Amino acid sequence: MGRGAHGWNFTKTILASARKGDQLQVVMDEFDAPATAALVVGTTALNVLRNWLNDDWASIPSSTFHLTTAGQSFRHGYALRKACVTRRRGVWR
Repeated sequence: MGRGAHGWNFTKTILASARKGDQLQVVMDEFDAPATAALVVGTTALNVLRNWLNDDWASIPSSTFHLTTAGQSFRHGYALRKACVTRRRGVWR
């Protein structure tokens, strides 16, 4: 339950517990600003394309990029939203 390819997965754990009808207890003091895979890929592609079009490969950093999003999300709200959306879409009964 909740185990992904690289360890425990918060979303999978929440959804597995919700499917079983378990009472969910999630802290409300942990927050983050989640980024979708589409945002990460799109931002990376845009930067590579911009440098390719300008023939400016030397300015592409070869180190770590940091991408952040605006706003914040509490784990409690995220878990509740995931469970509600998944149930509404009929993924589990």
